[in-house]
Amino acid sequence: MKNLNLTSLCLLLTIVAFGQQPPDWTQSMFNRALVNPAYVGSTENAQLFRQYRSWWEGHTSGAPTGNTFNFNMPIARWNSGIGVKLAAGKQGDHKIYEIAIAYAYTVKIRGSLLSMGIETGVLGYRFGNFWKKANNVVVAHSMGPFDLRNVYKFNNSAGVYYKRNNFYAGLASQQLTNIDLREQKEPNFRLFDLLHQHNALVGYQMHLNSKLSFEPYSLIRVNYIYSSIDLVTNFNIRNTYFFGTGYRVRDAMLFFAGIKKGPLRAGYSLDLSTSKLASLTTSYHEVLVSYSWAKRLKNRPYIGPL
Repeated sequence: MKNLNLTSLCLLLTIVAFGQQPPDWTQSMFNRALVNPAYVGSTENAQLFRQYRSWWEGHTSGAPTGNTFNFNMPIARWNSGIGVKLAAGKQGDHKIYEIAIAYAYTVKIRGSLLSMGIETGVLGYRFGNFWKKANNVVVAHSMGPFDLRNVYKFNNSAGVYYKRNNFYAGLASQQLTNIDLREQKEPNFRLFDLLHQHNALVGYQMHLNSKLSFEPYSLIRVNYIYSSIDLVTNFNIRNTYFFGTGYRVRDAMLFFAGIKKGPLRAGYSLDLSTSKLASLTTSYHEVLVSYSWAKRLKNRPYIGPL
């Protein structure tokens, strides 16, 4: 019973935390538009991404999952880029949906690119009941008089992204306005808020020889109650195979690998928990599939496919 209650508590904490900031995507270095809207259109490629992530795989039927589908492309005529994002997540009986569009404007600075971007969209929340069973025993139940079933809120983000040769860096703010989710009939009862969050990323691609490149990458995410630091290294062999490892500070060891064949990339990542809940939250899984095709821009210097 002690382990059952601990499992219930961990699931509840995961649900609340998952709702208060966007998910941690381990392979965000390949899909930077998820953490910074200024990235859209900053390469010479149109890019299509599909990602899936699961927490507590095989541990409980109420474990969170996340899905995202996003597309971005440059518009050479306007020195701009546009992007579209569709996302969905599930936490217990609760579901989250998002649709958003992004726009970025890029300027040339002595062989470098500086992009400034915004993203706006709608978040949809569908709240279910908190009834959960394990071995026919109720381990968590309704959190209160939460009669609200559907909530729709606007969500806005903004960022800047800089790229020069093989170096890139960016700053972004997501959920620019804290979103208050509370029950309409009981305004003093609140499930959680969506908190304003700041992201910083930086990376550099080093060519060790004609067949091997090395790319360190770091992503920092901070809001009022939560912080996350990813330190990642990625190796690329013959521009075809890639693998890497990393550490999410105080949370997990990160491992990923995949293949890139022409415009198609497929990758898998495994996160092994190192937090205090490691005995319960043993692993997280993520799959990424992307397709990109080159679109040469006449008005921009060629800086590569980063």
